Amino acid sequence: MKLTTDNVFLVDAIGALLSTLLLGVVLVHFELYIGMPQSVLFPLAFVAALFTLYSGICHFFVKANWKPYLRIIAIANALYCLASIIVVAYHYEQLTTLGVFYFLGEFAIISIIVTSEYKLIKKG
Repeated sequence: MKLTTDNVFLVDAIGALLSTLLLGVVLVHFELYIGMPQSVLFPLAFVAALFTLYSGICHFFVKANWKPYLRIIAIANALYCLASIIVVAYHYEQLTTLGVFYFLGEFAIISIIVTSEYKLIKKG
């Protein structure tokens, strides 16, 4: 799916909602199989929930002058990736292979979205 000014905030909100649900609902029940403690998963899920709210509000209410709002969420997403990398590095010894793959997948997807958001900002 190609990101456009019409769908970028919606795509971001859906992605953040998916992260919220996976981190805060699903993975906490499979901590033994993931290796990431709940004390880390819940704050990551909370941040993702904030991103869901922000991007959802932007999707419905920001129609003009969207660049500064998109820049905010793109930077926030990039910082979230950095925080996730730090957390994964810190807890690496206790992570399972499945846990490593989950976080690598999340990082890859968010990186693609951030790159697309920056391209849209530059183009738009």
